[in-house]
Amino acid sequence: MPAAPLDLSPYAFVAEDLKALPSGPGVYLFRDRGGGVIYVGKSRNLRVRVGSYFVPSARGTAKGRAVLEQAYRFEVQTVASELEAALLEAALIAEHRPPLNRQFEVHERAAPYGPRLNLVVVVRDALPAKGARDSCTLHLLRGGRYLGREAGQPHDAGPDRPRGGDSWRRLAGTIAAAYFAEAGQGRARLSRPRRLGSVPRGSDHGGGLREEGVDIDWQLVASYVRAHRDEVNALDVDECASPQEALARLRVLIQAACSGGGRVVAR
Repeated sequence: MPAAPLDLSPYAFVAEDLKALPSGPGVYLFRDRGGGVIYVGKSRNLRVRVGSYFVPSARGTAKGRAVLEQAYRFEVQTVASELEAALLEAALIAEHRPPLNRQFEVHERAAPYGPRLNLVVVVRDALPAKGARDSCTLHLLRGGRYLGREAGQPHDAGPDRPRGGDSWRRLAGTIAAAYFAEAGQGRARLSRPRRLGSVPRGSDHGGGLREEGVDIDWQLVASYVRAHRDEVNALDVDECASPQEALARLRVLIQAACSGGGRVVAR
């Protein structure tokens, strides 16, 4: 005899909301009644993954019980690939520090290609409103950890502005401090996006992220970048001898990401 369906009356959604979720990759957030983020996750199929938390069998695990007891509503954001889902998941965990992520996922993920995988992955933002400028987000990863994300704007990094605008100068300082600072010098504190999927466009650091970074699915990131070397905009910082070289390559990547003319890997 099949199990009785889970009673969803304590939550701010109904079964139809779960069924209407997209079936592609993305991230999901669970919030409590006070609006606080209690858990962030990623999936290649949001409909299946989010729905799996709200079935009777979810009570069979400690994490499942915690979500059922503490969650009140959920949010999702779709992305173009599993790589982008892993990056956005790490960014949101860094920003919100959800208690259930800390409680149930305090483990080291393997770094299959060595502990010094230092990358800047450039992801084009969703198409802007009519008349708005194209933009992208740069995800910074260092030594097996996710540091944070910064805004990238092609008009600030274009050839007609060799010294760059405000966002470019900020990015230049962040890259230099995060990857090229001498031993003993402080690391950059990256900006905290103000809402799901957004990146501040101003120069205020917004409090920054913790300098040690957060855990990320390195197995997925490294294998995806290796398997899609000609499709992913990614800078291998270990191949750059100086901040200037890294920034020169990032100019190319930002322009490529926002041009819509395909993706490349700078390595």
